[in-house]
Amino acid sequence: MGIHWTFSPMCDVSRDLRWGRVSEGAGEDPYLGARVAEAMVRGYQGDLSDPSSILACVKHFAAYGAPQAGREYHAVDMSERVFRDSYLPPYRAALDAGAATVMTSFNDLDGVPATANRWLLRDLLRDELSFGGFVVTDYGTIGELKAHGVAGDDAQAAELALRAGVNMDMMSAAYLFHAAELVRVMMLMVPAMAEEPNKAEPPPRITSTRSIMLAGICSRPYTPASALKMGRESMRICV
Repeated sequence: MGIHWTFSPMCDVSRDLRWGRVSEGAGEDPYLGARVAEAMVRGYQGDLSDPSSILACVKHFAAYGAPQAGREYHAVDMSERVFRDSYLPPYRAALDAGAATVMTSFNDLDGVPATANRWLLRDLLRDELSFGGFVVTDYGTIGELKAHGVAGDDAQAAELALRAGVNMDMMSAAYLFHAAELVRVMMLMVPAMAEEPNKAEPPPRITSTRSIMLAGICSRPYTPASALKMGRESMRICV
C-alpha cells in the first residue's frame, strides 16, 4: 500500500506497569515476547521480492522496557545475566527470523546511551548475533546524546553514533551536517591501521542494503495499482 518499512515489532520486555508503553509490547514473559516478535517479522517481510512485503524493524535495542521507576527515557541498570536471560530473547528471536533493520533505544544501558553503545551495536548485535542489516536511531536520539552528557555538540554526537555502528539518523540532522566529513576522516585512517593496528581505530562498518533494495524502497517509489486496490478494499471492510 505504498509503505515499504514499518517500525515494528516492539520487542521490549516490560515488568513495571508504571511505564507508559507496556501495551505496545508482549508483556513480561521473554518466551512469549520472542514468539510474538518472530511471528511479526515473518508476517511483515515474507518474501521481500514481493511488492506487498515490508521491512521489519526490531525496536528498541535494547532493554528499553526496563527504565528505573517506569519513567520514560530513564536509565536502565541491570546485570548482564538479567539482560541476556530476560530481555534479550525477543530481540534475538526477531533477528533470527530475518528482521532487516534495528532501531536503537532512547535509554542508556549501564551508563552508556544505546545510540552510542559500541558493545551493544557492534560486539553484541553485529558480531555475536550476526546482524548484517541496517541500524536506525529512534526519533532524535543522536541529538539527545548531548542531554545524556556524553557529547558536547551535534558533531561529537554524530561521531559517537557513527563509531558505535548507527547507519541512519532519524530527525536529529546530526548526520546530515556532519556524517560525510566524519566518514572521510575515518577512511583516511585505514592506511594507519595497517601499520599500527593496535593504535588506530577501524572506520564505522558499512552494512549491506540488499534487503532495503529488495523491499523496493529505492526501485519502486510509487504504489502499485494492485496494492492501492487491496488497501481500499481493506479499509472498506474495516469501516
